[in-house]
Amino acid sequence: MANTANGAFESIVLDKLRFTCDAEDEPEITLQGFTNEVSPNSDGTVRVKKTRHAGKIEGLKIQIDLDRGDLEAVQKMKDELELIPVSGTLTNGKIVSGEVQITEDGAYNAADGTMEITLEGNIRIM
Repeated sequence: MANTANGAFESIVLDKLRFTCDAEDEPEITLQGFTNEVSPNSDGTVRVKKTRHAGKIEGLKIQIDLDRGDLEAVQKMKDELELIPVSGTLTNGKIVSGEVQITEDGAYNAADGTMEITLEGNIRIM
């Protein structure tokens, strides 16, 4: 069995703006694909309903620098009608990239200077 390192994002770049991430994060990554629902038929057979879903990164805390205008920049990204490019480096060296939209209302936590965001769209791990 090979030794592997797993962990949070070291950093993430959203629409050309680099954010440092919280080292204590436990972000969850879902690649786009299908959700499957199995339903029984009256004759004992089953049928499968496949529903396509977007990729998602959730539970990601980014450091917000008020002097750099990060809050305004994140809001501008949320206001975009198009998907924005994303590229992140995991602590194990893997790269997560794609095109996403910031979803859900992440609020700025003034006490620790972070904001938790959720990203949805086309996500790949390389």
